[in-house]
Amino acid sequence: VEIFALPENTVHKLTLTSDSPAVGMTVVSLNIRAKTGATVVSVIRGGITIRNIGADFEFAIGDTLVALGDHAQIAGLKDILGIR
Repeated sequence: VEIFALPENTVHKLTLTSDSPAVGMTVVSLNIRAKTGATVVSVIRGGITIRNIGADFEFAIGDTLVALGDHAQIAGLKDILGIR
């Protein structure tokens, strides 16, 4: 079994608030990867981690997105999610 480590500061957790434009949207409708280069690897909802979310996964208030990306990619993701 090969184990690898991610570069420092590449894993980010971003929580959606009620005013996020992403609430009710899907990965596909937000076009996250193409617009930002960031990758959402899982979502924490109600204390449960949902891994490998599909393209039709719908985001909800309070979801915490676990995303991979560099500073610029995460800044772009925050813009899409309405997180300042």
